[in-house]
Amino acid sequence: MTPLSAVPLLTLVGLGLYAHGFPQLAECIEILLSELIILIILSQHFLQHRVHTVTNLQVPKSVAVLTNLQVPKSGLISGAAWISFPYPWQYGTPSAEGAGDAFVMIAAALVALIEVDFFSSISVFILEADRITLDSNAMGENVGLLALTRSGSQRVVQISAGFMLFFAIFGKFGAVLASIPLLIFGAVYCILFAYMASAGIGLLQFCNLNKLRTKFVVAYSIFMGLSITQYFYGYIVTSGRGPVHTNAHWFNTIVEIIFTSPATVAVVIAVFLDSTIRSSRTDSGIFDNGRHWWERFRDFERHPMSREFYYLPSGLTKYFPSV
Repeated sequence: MTPLSAVPLLTLVGLGLYAHGFPQLAECIEILLSELIILIILSQHFLQHRVHTVTNLQVPKSVAVLTNLQVPKSGLISGAAWISFPYPWQYGTPSAEGAGDAFVMIAAALVALIEVDFFSSISVFILEADRITLDSNAMGENVGLLALTRSGSQRVVQISAGFMLFFAIFGKFGAVLASIPLLIFGAVYCILFAYMASAGIGLLQFCNLNKLRTKFVVAYSIFMGLSITQYFYGYIVTSGRGPVHTNAHWFNTIVEIIFTSPATVAVVIAVFLDSTIRSSRTDSGIFDNGRHWWERFRDFERHPMSREFYYLPSGLTKYFPSV
């Protein structure tokens, strides 16, 4: 994996989720558009420009709008237990009808690995042998939160994991979070997934864009990642099934899972092209695909920018060190 082949992956992890952005926000645009504007102001202009309160802003009283934001009155909070300890197979033992279902789950896990936690998984299987401390994540929400909060400390992740355990055990508190309307996240997704796409575009600075090879690998993989998945989606919508028709239903499902993921299709094509099309190298050791740039960031102590990036404000780094 090089910066060149990572560009389509990171870009389409963000752009591939465009259906969860403004379309979800538009279901309650009167309120969520204001939320989106506030998020942009806080993330881009906070501490740089003063935020003035608009006094004549009125909350819409449309019944349809308010209905979209209502919490379902299904006894979610009242029915939750105060203390509950999760345990394996709490909701029943897993079942599979033949080996085909197992392969379907493997394909789904592979796509989830690529879209959600590609770099961390690769670092575990490949880089651990060299005792390298590489920890990066391709999940859209995580990358967006890094850019939004300007904090990338691993201690933040550990504290968040503690909160996750807390909400899992104390059911009442977890039910309060679960009762938040899903539409509220529409405006947040517009920011987080945009940051995700920008992370992929930013890797182009380490590639030689003067070479036709670089531009072809990036453009072709992104285009095919969107085009192939659109074909599969369109075929499924119009015919009710995927374009692959065999007697093995599990095989048809595997093909649909893989080829309806823009990031998966794009990264497979990008890695294949980047590995097969010859890359040139300058006398100073610089590769067109930016492979030389990875070496400086594969170890936390190897580059001085690592501590600057994971620095916590107000002297909190002293109490919550990055490593």
